[in-house]
Amino acid sequence: MKKFIEANNSLLIKNAIVPLFILLNAAFVFIFTIKTNNSFEVTLEQSMNQQLAVVEDFFRYPENIINILSQNKDLSAYEENDRFLRADILSLFESIIVPDSRISNIYFVPVDKEVISYKFIDTNTDLTEKIWFKKAIESKTQFTWVSHKSDFTNDDVISCLSKVVDKYGNPIGVVGLDIELFKLSDLVKNVKIANNGFFLILDSENKIIASPDNKYLGESISYNNLNNISDSSNKKSFISKIAGKKSKCVVYQLEELPWKIINAVPTYEIAYSIISSSFLFFFFSLASLVIAFMMYSKSKITENANRELKSANEKLKEYASTVEEIAVLRERNRLARDVHDTLGQTLSILMTLLQLSLVSCKNNIKETEENLKNAIKITRQGLNEVRRSISGLVSQKLEEENLFDVLEKLINEFECSGMKVELSVNKFDITISTEHTEAIYRICQEALTNSLKHGKATKVTIIIKFTDSSIKLFYFDNGIGCNGKFEGKGFGLLGMKQRVEKLKGVIKFGSGDQKGFNIHVELPIGKSDQESVNAYDKSCVSR
Repeated sequence: MKKFIEANNSLLIKNAIVPLFILLNAAFVFIFTIKTNNSFEVTLEQSMNQQLAVVEDFFRYPENIINILSQNKDLSAYEENDRFLRADILSLFESIIVPDSRISNIYFVPVDKEVISYKFIDTNTDLTEKIWFKKAIESKTQFTWVSHKSDFTNDDVISCLSKVVDKYGNPIGVVGLDIELFKLSDLVKNVKIANNGFFLILDSENKIIASPDNKYLGESISYNNLNNISDSSNKKSFISKIAGKKSKCVVYQLEELPWKIINAVPTYEIAYSIISSSFLFFFFSLASLVIAFMMYSKSKITENANRELKSANEKLKEYASTVEEIAVLRERNRLARDVHDTLGQTLSILMTLLQLSLVSCKNNIKETEENLKNAIKITRQGLNEVRRSISGLVSQKLEEENLFDVLEKLINEFECSGMKVELSVNKFDITISTEHTEAIYRICQEALTNSLKHGKATKVTIIIKFTDSSIKLFYFDNGIGCNGKFEGKGFGLLGMKQRVEKLKGVIKFGSGDQKGFNIHVELPIGKSDQESVNAYDKSCVSR
């Protein structure tokens, strides 16, 4: 009977311990969830109070400027044919804009006269029909704020507007200033709320006009209760997806301004705080639960772990061996391509120069001497490039100079052999990536070598065209071309293909009517590369 009772008690404990463990942890997590949420709400409200003064001061400054300008007598006295007064007004605008980088433009739009703007405006545009102009003219308040795409610069801006009246109080126009959205974002970029929280400003249509990340500018916030917030007393937090993150937010409507301020903390930070706070309790309760099981299954776990570790070690050794073989093969292919390209160019030009020297040595010693000097120079350069290739270094020319300059030098070397080469570039980017630079250079180097050595060409045309998304290379020569069906399986052409495929590009070879040879290469350029470069045009550069 005693054994039966003990067995039932043991079974009861085993059946109760897991539910008890779950219940205790659930209660602890619930308590910490409430406490943490309250703590973050206090943090959001405190941060909101700190930012209000900064934001309101930022917007009051443009209002003060517009207030002064709207009362300026020159604006009310402006006549379209008074060029001196127009110049004085523009000078006044400039004196405000130049020392303050936040303001991008100041303008005066009369009802029936020519517009005065610090920045360019299409004279055919009737600004008096624009919505923002009508809002400012019809407004009963002193200032009108709007966020829109500027009709002067086509940038996303916020505008502070005020109507200008004559001495009888009749509106005669609108004076305004623009602030670009990305400059407004400077207000919120360095604001930290908790660890990962952020600070946003919305316009009257709930679109983001200031954000730490400029890519969210103009994005709409779809939370329905935003439109019901009318004063500072309504600071109840809510959960919404804002700036790409699901966040806990507090919203404040600025007084006398159409903007809203949002303080937000990502929900993952709140969840992390709850989990980290609950972890210690969970750890000890879990440890007490699993310690018996660990004692019981220690030997089996150790056995399984040893087996898995042994298997993992074997796989790791196999993987390491495979990686090493791949690395050796890639280095061997790189070295073969570079040495082939460099030696091919050097030996082809050297052979041609020596042949020219044989022809001229009997009649023109000076020409022979010049050819031999060129041969020595090219041989020395080729030897240096081969040494750098063996050392795994990029060509010295490509390290020290831009693509256009090294192509000119390459062409000069081949023109020593009597070949005429024309190069045309529509737009050149000096900060093109090293991979793209080396690929274009090596393709041109191998193509010129083939034209001289195999095609016996006397004239070559190289065209490089830069577009928004790619670099295109066109190569033509007047050599003997290729007999029969051309498959491009030579080592040099295979090296070209490998370089292009490495950059996810396309290369095509051709020979029309067995006369001449042509190559077409297209290399894609990533968007991030396009935005980070500083380019200059060399339109229709030829030699």
